[in-house]
Amino acid sequence: MRKFKGKIVNGSSYFHRTAMRLIDPEKSEILLQASASVVGVNWNVARINLSDPYDISFMEYEDFNVTAFPALLNSWKFNYGTNNIRSRKYSITNPPILHRKELLIPHDVEEYKVYAKLTKTLEELGAFKEMYKYGTKIRWEAHLSSLNIEIRGHTVYHK
Repeated sequence: MRKFKGKIVNGSSYFHRTAMRLIDPEKSEILLQASASVVGVNWNVARINLSDPYDISFMEYEDFNVTAFPALLNSWKFNYGTNNIRSRKYSITNPPILHRKELLIPHDVEEYKVYAKLTKTLEELGAFKEMYKYGTKIRWEAHLSSLNIEIRGHTVYHK
C-alpha cells in the first residue's frame, strides 16, 4: 500500500490529523512523541520537514467542514533538540489561509470529494493561477471577487 504523503509545500509535508493512520510509521511515531509535548493544544494539521523529520509544527486551522478555505489560527513549532515549543497566534483580520485542503485528508474520508470538487471548479475558473500571491484571507477574497467568484459553504458561484 502506498503511504499518504499529504500536501507537499517547500520541502514539508502537511496533513490533517485524520491522515495520521496513513503516514509512514516512523514519521507517525515522531509525531506522536512530539504531540505529547503539546497536550491541550487543539491542532488539526501537522507539518513535517521531509529532510528533517524532527522539524515539526502543529497548526490549528478553522474547522475544515465549515470553512472552504480555513484560516490559520495558531501554530506550535516543536524543537526536538531543545524540547522547546514556540507558539504563534495569527491575525484574525488577515490570517494565512489553506487552499487545496483535500490534499491533507485521506481519500476515504467522506468530505474528500466535496473538497476536491471545490478545488477542481476553482481551477477551471482560473482561480489558482499565481497562487503565491493569494496566501492570506484579504488577498484571496479580493482575488475571488475580481474573478466574480463567490463561495458559500463549499459551493462555487460564478457571476
